[in-house]
Amino acid sequence: MKKILILLLCIAATGIGCKKNFLDTPSSTGVTFDQLSSNKAGVWQLLVGAYHDVTGLTAKSSWWSTSGTNWIYGDITSGDAYRGGYSDPDDGTTIEHFLTQPSTAFLADKWRTVYDGASRCNSVILATTAAPDMSADEKTATIAEARFLRGHFHFEAKKMWNNVPFVDESITQDAMKNGTSVFTILSNKEDIWPKIEADFQFAYNNLPVTQKYKGQANKWAAACYLAKAYMFEKKFTEAKTLLDAIIPAAYGGNGNGANAQGASYSLLPNFDDNFNPEIENSSEAVFQIQFSANDGSNGGNSNIGEIANTPTFYPLSSYYTSWNLKKNFEKQNREGEAITGQFY
Repeated sequence: MKKILILLLCIAATGIGCKKNFLDTPSSTGVTFDQLSSNKAGVWQLLVGAYHDVTGLTAKSSWWSTSGTNWIYGDITSGDAYRGGYSDPDDGTTIEHFLTQPSTAFLADKWRTVYDGASRCNSVILATTAAPDMSADEKTATIAEARFLRGHFHFEAKKMWNNVPFVDESITQDAMKNGTSVFTILSNKEDIWPKIEADFQFAYNNLPVTQKYKGQANKWAAACYLAKAYMFEKKFTEAKTLLDAIIPAAYGGNGNGANAQGASYSLLPNFDDNFNPEIENSSEAVFQIQFSANDGSNGGNSNIGEIANTPTFYPLSSYYTSWNLKKNFEKQNREGEAITGQFY
């Protein structure tokens, strides 16, 4: 993963504005897009690079500001956690207090990350189309997987800013040829929900139920994302119809949704197992970020965006370990005793 990330830092990073002279660097100094798109193996490398951005860690991210779990933008703004810590105030505190400005750096980090991911997906689509050693069925399935991920990244942007541009493969291709930023030619005035829906619908129609790897998106993951998009749009009738096709009869639906390993969706007997890394990618999981440890990446592939939580490779004395403090207010048993705050 680390080697692939290094190779792909600017291959598909039009969203972070690579300089034209970098794009003109001779191929002898690295692997070019043309080389990666020349065969199925190269397409797979590009696809792995697109999956990597789901973690939130890119060349331009600052770890926690782009974490794939969105704890900065969800947990500490919703009231179920505190920014915490005893370091100097930073963007985390600003976001927690709803004082964000256009200059808030964390938001720029998040923007670069989601559009870097979308651009990588577009590179997969372009490479797949050009690869001579892939069958028509292989190309369709690979493009469906890339479009699922592209829908995911644009969904992230839509949730954050609402009025955002949609970057498809034609725009990425033009930017790669001309060495320009895609955002100089795009408008944010168009509602992109229909395009997000179209990506998930294409993935739903063309992805298999079972995949080779646990972390790959499958047909039913795409269906779940599409249903979620419908609910964000308040298209509840469409969402209900699709959810009925996903949820098994045992839970009130009439569907046969399953994870990427073909296991039918079902609730785990023990709810806590959803947070146990030894039971990840279970029958209750729709689509999970895949992490690894002790792989030579110095933590880069092991959920480094969550370093604000313990356990981490930082010592307990570090201010990082108190950033995401969960709130648990418990009333004492004796009547009239004050409510106390406990942190864990």
